[in-house]
Amino acid sequence: MKFRILIILLALVSTAFPRRTIEPEDIQPILSLRDVKALEITDDYLYAGVDGGVIRFYRFEDYLDLSRWETFHLPGEVRRIQKMGDYIYAITTTGYFVRRERDIFDIQFQPVDSVLRLPPNLRICDPYEYGITLPFQLFWENSDSILGPDMTFYRLTDCVTDGSYYMFFATDGFGLFRADLRDKMAEPLSFGPCCDFSDALLIVGDTIFFGGCSDVKFCAFSIATHEMSEFEWFPGGRSASFPDYGPVLDFAKQDGELYIATPRGFGMFDLHRRVWQRPTAGGSVPLYNANALLIHNDTLYIASNDGIYSMDMHSKSLVRRTPIGLKNFADVDYAMGRVIAVGDMGAYQLIDTIFAPLKPPDGHLDLYVRTVKPYRDEAVFATPYAIIVLDDSGKRKFIPSSIFFESAEIFDVEPTRKYLWVATDKGLFVYDRFGKFATCLNEDYYFPDMTIFRLFMQGDYLWMTTDIGLHRYFWNEPDRIYR
Repeated sequence: MKFRILIILLALVSTAFPRRTIEPEDIQPILSLRDVKALEITDDYLYAGVDGGVIRFYRFEDYLDLSRWETFHLPGEVRRIQKMGDYIYAITTTGYFVRRERDIFDIQFQPVDSVLRLPPNLRICDPYEYGITLPFQLFWENSDSILGPDMTFYRLTDCVTDGSYYMFFATDGFGLFRADLRDKMAEPLSFGPCCDFSDALLIVGDTIFFGGCSDVKFCAFSIATHEMSEFEWFPGGRSASFPDYGPVLDFAKQDGELYIATPRGFGMFDLHRRVWQRPTAGGSVPLYNANALLIHNDTLYIASNDGIYSMDMHSKSLVRRTPIGLKNFADVDYAMGRVIAVGDMGAYQLIDTIFAPLKPPDGHLDLYVRTVKPYRDEAVFATPYAIIVLDDSGKRKFIPSSIFFESAEIFDVEPTRKYLWVATDKGLFVYDRFGKFATCLNEDYYFPDMTIFRLFMQGDYLWMTTDIGLHRYFWNEPDRIYR
């Protein structure tokens, strides 16, 4: 009887408190590990203090699980973290905060009413004096700083030991390190996307490609092994010779070839040989400002500022598919049984070999469209200030941001049977197609303040590229209010 009562109480507790909306096994914490200012290690966790909060990693004896973490947002820069009894204290530039370390309700740090006198840090932790060897191209300048490969000095901000074999030390710009005290070798604990402003995302099997940095660089993350690879463009080398492309804006993959779209053109990366190529076979037209890619029927379609191009996947030669003067296309996809491209001049469809305006029976789609997404017999268009749903019968539905999305600027949309997931500069909205109402998840589910650029639905998970990194949201919980 007591056991049944306990089960009932646990069920009531689980629905009374909101669950975390950002999963602990996400690719990147909400906060950046690049500038760690404070560390604390306990029996179960490693805490890292950064600008804007605390990241907590799970620890099992002498093993640190980098695939599991939680984030706690705090105002200001965290300068020190200290465990006292059952509580963890965080000292920031704006005050003192505390939370119980083991809390089943997942409560955030709470402000401390009065300034506490914390005990001094008496731990002896000096990687320089201990003779720790740094990774390749890193050198000790003195006990307080490291010389990086770019000839920049990075200051050591904190250091902790786990009382057995490992020492952890943090820097003010080169990330977090772990040193094995047995062989005195240090290794960087680096993971997550190559940059915070991810614009491109492609999921193939259990591998996720993403990018969008200030230069040509993209990452591949394996969901199965939690391993990450980073790929960069080297100007003037390896089968091509042209300058920095700029950020990666979109991907397309076929067999072992990964195509990237960038503001300075598009390139192909051989995933097997890891060689870059410029797929514009002898004398083909140059292409600049590539924004989006689509592979359909062994043809690669490229939406660019110069127009729409197609490329035969075998001959690798480009052909222009829009008239001269028709420019500034932002996206291309296959919807309603046809290839559709969108941009400054609205929506265009491929008819035979040329793109022509898409003309629904009730009018033109001639306003600025950012993206188009397919869903069954529909094409869903995202403009900066409205969502437009068009089915193959020509019926059109207009969903303005001013009424449903708090006048937020819209960047992307992901349609499902019952919902439209909408990425905006005010966070993530979900629009109920049947109830005809929208919910802001940033407000109702404690999402962080962030601008969301791209969405990608993968089963029960919704991937989001944002201005604070790549995130994954588990949307298919039965107790969500919009289910």
